[in-house]
Amino acid sequence: MDLQTKILFSWICLQVIFASVFSDVWKAEVATPIEALVSSCVVLPCTFNYPAAQYPESLVKGIWHKTGDTVHRIYDADSYNVVDNFKDRTRLVGRLGQKNCTLEINGVKDHDIGPYCFRAEIKNFDKFSFEEACVRINMIPEPHKPSLDHDESVTEGLPTLFKCYVTHTCPTHPPTIEWSRSDVKPRVTNKHNGHGVWEVESLLSFTATQEDDHKDITCTVTFHGDIKSQVTHKIYVKRKENYSHIIIPVVAVLGTIILFGTGCFFVIKRYKKQIQDLQSGNGYRIVFLHSTSKILSCSMDLQTKILFSWICLQVTFASVFSDVWKAEVATPIEALVSSCVVLPCTFNYPAAQYPESLVKGIWHKTGDRAHRIYDEDSYNVVDNFKDRTRLVGRLGQKNCTLEINGVKDHDIGPYCFRAEIKNFEKFSFEEACVRINMIPEPHKPSLDHDESVTEGLPTLFKCYITHTCPTHPPTIEWSRSDVKPRVTNKHNGHGVWEVESLLSFTATQEDDHKDITCTVTFHGDIKSQVTHKIYVKRKENYFHIIIPVVAVLGTIILFGTACFFVTKKYKKQIQDLQSRNPDGVWSRLSRMSRRNHGRRQEPDRNIDTKPNNYASTLSGTEGFSKPRCPSPQSEKKAYSKSGFRCSDGYDDDYTNVGDLNVYGNI
Repeated sequence: MDLQTKILFSWICLQVIFASVFSDVWKAEVATPIEALVSSCVVLPCTFNYPAAQYPESLVKGIWHKTGDTVHRIYDADSYNVVDNFKDRTRLVGRLGQKNCTLEINGVKDHDIGPYCFRAEIKNFDKFSFEEACVRINMIPEPHKPSLDHDESVTEGLPTLFKCYVTHTCPTHPPTIEWSRSDVKPRVTNKHNGHGVWEVESLLSFTATQEDDHKDITCTVTFHGDIKSQVTHKIYVKRKENYSHIIIPVVAVLGTIILFGTGCFFVIKRYKKQIQDLQSGNGYRIVFLHSTSKILSCSMDLQTKILFSWICLQVTFASVFSDVWKAEVATPIEALVSSCVVLPCTFNYPAAQYPESLVKGIWHKTGDRAHRIYDEDSYNVVDNFKDRTRLVGRLGQKNCTLEINGVKDHDIGPYCFRAEIKNFEKFSFEEACVRINMIPEPHKPSLDHDESVTEGLPTLFKCYITHTCPTHPPTIEWSRSDVKPRVTNKHNGHGVWEVESLLSFTATQEDDHKDITCTVTFHGDIKSQVTHKIYVKRKENYFHIIIPVVAVLGTIILFGTACFFVTKKYKKQIQDLQSRNPDGVWSRLSRMSRRNHGRRQEPDRNIDTKPNNYASTLSGTEGFSKPRCPSPQSEKKAYSKSGFRCSDGYDDDYTNVGDLNVYGNI
């Protein structure tokens, strides 16, 4: 080309170079693409920078517009400039003074796909549209179904745990989660997974009973705009063989039975003895027992126009070509020194899919294809990476994911993937290289816990940490081994994974003021831990007292009633026996007891002794005469004037000894 053309070409190249430098200063970072639920809301995360000292918010104006059309504004501080379709539906939630241009879109419509770009207008300085960083929105017509994690088995009397969670892209109006049972307060958290994706989760822990068996537990998520989604799980409760609720009352009842039975036995025995004595003529004493118990434009000639058009065509075809040969990686990515890191990677090429045997994958340093950190022929790998890298993706499935083991602090990269397809083409994806940020020490795990722990109620601890090595995820151990935790490992996207462990148990007084420790062990035996002290609130529970007392009282009433009727029966029998024989030994002893008792009350009484067949007791001037009764062998029985017959009531007083022919008073 001639001199003029060379100068023009050089000028264009300089413009491109300076534009690149300039755009590095005017720079914005957004999350794209981003999902949005139709009829709900979406937040477009955005930060920006400009080549000047930071201006106050009053001098910075923020505008969001459609790509290539600064007039089609979806947000402007002056709502008059906003297109009708977006009026009253957008607001800036970021602070421009802090270089935050985050936008919220409400009442999302299925045609709000964008792309949308941010434009900064700084008073008395400059204006710039960040069209290299525009946001494309992917519409979701229906909400995602929430995920419900649960224990594999539920045992009666033991704590069980349910976790319901869902991702969303509207942190200003996060979805709410409700459970089908309201007797337990769940613990809800809302965390940022990065790249504009948030996650809300609800943890529900309770002690399972037989009433929960075959019951459904439902988790309902309500998104902004009153859009609902739910998931249900049926609970199957395994019965736990626990007989404490039977043993304690039974022991109490048996103890009461023995006590009252013994007492009642002796009472009845004494009554029986009394009856026998009555029947045999002996007396006894009764004893009673008692017992209590939670744009560039310029004019140019024809030759210049042709050259410029050629350059544009080259750029266009290069763009198309690069769109076909395309790789997607997560960059930058963190790596823990001495541990491992996995670099997620997928790629595409302008041909039908080749089998894995015809595709060769290579990872090399940016700009140096000979500096290979991975090659299936290990002879081509640089010494520093020998035996430390392996391809974990399947090239036949266009997956080029790489694992690096024994990470060193100088393994920062950037590293690019190169595909060599036999009998077709070779290509290095240098527009998509991975830069590694080194972490010399492991992050401390996060430990979530209940604000208060109550004795006898389930309590929940959650320990979790992010990592970038899913092929060798970290392990989590707790300081107490009597409970089996539930461990999950999930992908948060962009090469970041999260492992979490949920520990649920019923708190007792023994747990009060004890430390609970969560220890995370990364690949390479690198440890990190966090500790929390438990404070247990005592729960006033009197069932262990009430149940035995009620059982004892019931037994007392039962046996007391039975014993009462038995003793009453025996008493009646004794009275009947006494009434049938008023002049028996028992009656006479009773009368003698009354006489002796009478003498003690009347010391002046005078008793004279008379002959055997006559007795007279003087009390005042009256006396009585006991008639003489002749021998049973006499010819005729004598009667007193009052009609008294000697044989009536006195047979026990007289003894006829026939053999001795003796009679008389005994």
